[in-house]
Amino acid sequence: MSELQGVPTPQLAPRWQRWLWRAWTPLVWIMPLLLALRYVMPGASWETIVLFIYFPIWYPVLAGAGWTPRIIWRARAGKTRQPPRAMLSWILLHWGGLLLAVLAGRGVGDPDPFDSLLGRLLPFLGPIAQDVTFYAALALAAAGLLGALIVAVSARLNPAPPAAG
Repeated sequence: MSELQGVPTPQLAPRWQRWLWRAWTPLVWIMPLLLALRYVMPGASWETIVLFIYFPIWYPVLAGAGWTPRIIWRARAGKTRQPPRAMLSWILLHWGGLLLAVLAGRGVGDPDPFDSLLGRLLPFLGPIAQDVTFYAALALAAAGLLGALIVAVSARLNPAPPAAG
């Protein structure tokens, strides 16, 4: 029976799914914070100022956007049904994209733009490759969030099977 059609209980879900479902709430707050903290480095200038001035606006917006598929699923399915594996896979792609964006984001400071963490680990990557990786990672993060949202809204919920007796 597919998890989209059936009613899997939390005890029957694989361990990675249970872990990911529990880690969802802390991760929606940690991942945007990592993105901001990445730019608190020596040599950073304008991006750091802009990120921290607008922090009270963009931080809850990003965290709320990451939380939306979970809230929708909980509203539709309740607390006893595990989310579909497809939704967890999409949100994992979202977090992976955000993590890659943290690694690939270059600074745009006035004196001299600093390399990304990925550029420091792989020195053969030039600035253009780092920028392309950064924007591709943001596209992956957006696609993962959109996919999780679509699954949360459209996954079919069958009624619970009748109790044996």
